[in-house]
Amino acid sequence: MSRSGLIISAAFCALALLAPWLAPYHPKADTDVPLAAPSARHLLGTDDVGRDILSQVISGSRISILVGLIAGLAAAALGLLVGLLAGYLGGAVDRILMRTVDVFLAMPRLPLLILLAAYLGAGIWVVVICFVLVSWAMPARVVRAQVRVEKQRPYVTSARLSGARSIYVLRKHIVPALSPLALAIVIMEISHAIMIEAGMSFLGLGDPTATSWGTILHHAFSYPALFLSDAWIWWALPPGVCLSLLLLGLALLAMEVERKVDPRIEGGRLGG
Repeated sequence: MSRSGLIISAAFCALALLAPWLAPYHPKADTDVPLAAPSARHLLGTDDVGRDILSQVISGSRISILVGLIAGLAAAALGLLVGLLAGYLGGAVDRILMRTVDVFLAMPRLPLLILLAAYLGAGIWVVVICFVLVSWAMPARVVRAQVRVEKQRPYVTSARLSGARSIYVLRKHIVPALSPLALAIVIMEISHAIMIEAGMSFLGLGDPTATSWGTILHHAFSYPALFLSDAWIWWALPPGVCLSLLLLGLALLAMEVERKVDPRIEGGRLGG
């Protein structure tokens, strides 16, 4: 299972890296008549303005994966930092940080995302900022719980009683013990960020000048006669399939990592 997830994820990362050389046309170039059916010249046909859809799908992987990596890593890093501080320091710091986490967890994610995107405007960095603001709280709570467990380990208690500084204890004991959990959190946050970027772009809240799988779907579904012909098969289906496959690959990876973190999870089921 982990090998399949790794292969799928690596294949899409390679596609994103090699997109400028693999795409037969520039994704925004008018290359043929509108809504041309798939052919040897256009393997996935063209959209309503004559742009090659295969080139858009290949190039769109770059924005989708890039936004996923940046936003997912940022949200995971913020959540890990907050959870680490709250779990290790405890006391007033823990109470203040956890009450803040509770506030963010209580907020409905989708309405908040739409509100933030509408207020801040369209753009890739807006998607990143919006995702980080609504997604750091859950990783923080998970990490905080694990830190509280690790802090009670005998070797950690011995190190603290022997006079070891907090930085030393965190660096030598707590952080290494959290590494597998942190990796699972990072993978899942990247997956969530890719999905959120696609959803926001599909709703028209992403960067309209960038080509991503979400913007391709947005343009496809904005065409009024999409389902009155076979155009949806080569226009709307490919980016949706790519998005689903990438999310599947990342989910398989995260499930395998979480199974290693907690051997009680049979078959790699997230959440037990």
